[in-house]
Amino acid sequence: MAESLRDILEAAARGVFPAADGGVTVVPQHGERDAGVIAFTAHSVVFTDEAEGWVRETLGALDCDPLAAAMHPRFLTALAARTGRAVDTVDVLLTGAPLPGRPEPALEEVADAGQPRVVS
Repeated sequence: MAESLRDILEAAARGVFPAADGGVTVVPQHGERDAGVIAFTAHSVVFTDEAEGWVRETLGALDCDPLAAAMHPRFLTALAARTGRAVDTVDVLLTGAPLPGRPEPALEEVADAGQPRVVS
């Protein structure tokens, strides 16, 4: 298994994913700002500077399917409290290499998307 979150994400971008074994990999945070969980198919990666023992103990204490434990609201809340963060939403991270050439559909800028998360 990879030694860092960067290794894991770079491998995923090449199409090499963690084993779909129901496991959890715990790696250090890349920087102070970033801590969290990334879920792959049947494998989660927790990236935090908290002790691995704390992560595994907290996951093991949940009364839920172990496969879903790292994304369970109680674990995310505990991780956020432990690291001084807040959980607002579960989001998605997509990664991949660019395809050659220009995209097929013409892209047009939208001046006012009406979306509160879009900041001009």
